[in-house]
Amino acid sequence: MEISKQSYRELNQNRDIRLTRQEVLKADSDGDGQLSTTEGEKAKIAPEDLPALNRALQGSAALEPSTVLFAMSGKLKSMPAQIPVVKRIEKSADALETWRGETANIIARVQNKGTESQRRADTQSALGDIVQQKVQWRGNGENKFGEAIGCANGPFLAYVMADLISVEEAKHLMGDTLSAENVLTGGKSSPLLLETLGIDAGKPIPEDQLYQGPNTEPTPKAGDVAVFVENDAQGFPTHSASHFVTFTGNGWEVMSLQRHTDPPSDTNPAIFTTIEDIWAGDFKGTSVVICPFPFKNP
Repeated sequence: MEISKQSYRELNQNRDIRLTRQEVLKADSDGDGQLSTTEGEKAKIAPEDLPALNRALQGSAALEPSTVLFAMSGKLKSMPAQIPVVKRIEKSADALETWRGETANIIARVQNKGTESQRRADTQSALGDIVQQKVQWRGNGENKFGEAIGCANGPFLAYVMADLISVEEAKHLMGDTLSAENVLTGGKSSPLLLETLGIDAGKPIPEDQLYQGPNTEPTPKAGDVAVFVENDAQGFPTHSASHFVTFTGNGWEVMSLQRHTDPPSDTNPAIFTTIEDIWAGDFKGTSVVICPFPFKNP
């Protein structure tokens, strides 16, 4: 696939060129996330430009495929060329790798804390406490975060209440500790949060992770997470998340923080429900990605 007839460096002279992460990765025939000399030649990218382009790819691994890695303003011809977005991504690479390193440390620490079955049992108990205490969606309610929360907080609130992680660690795993100026997130939710749950923003969602119905085996266990994602025009799942729920260990039952009354209210408490019931409500037309418990045994 030919990205451009110009080299990466030569694009600096053309204000009408934009390259997205998805477009660059189409040239990555072996799928290793980097362009080899041969792959670069096929994409018409000069060899001297490959190091910078590969650094940009590495630094943008948590970003949406539609993220522009290189862009020129193209508006006023008298203005200097806009600094490429790739420069911001290169600057964020160190911060991103630091975040990933700390994420790995947190997960490893929890994995060394008791057995996986005990960690899941503690999470299951915490999910019951969340519903019993009527923790509110978008309300301060009875939650350890001590601030307004959304559905994405649900799984991590359970892990906090199960004494697996601290609030600070939960915020880190959700990507809240890395500022937007360091990592360009895009979409409705942070790619870092999805990465913690095992969804790689740089790759298509595997078909075997998609919900196929309540009789599908194996049944998710307590602590596993379901993410409702938007579909594209062709019906394929994207990385734009609309809702997060946590499996209770009771079949396809989940704990959900959502606006589940009519009319909807930001003070609605957490409930036990099912994937099918949620699908029949506010999230028709989405796909459901089943994500494993972040603290399962390695």
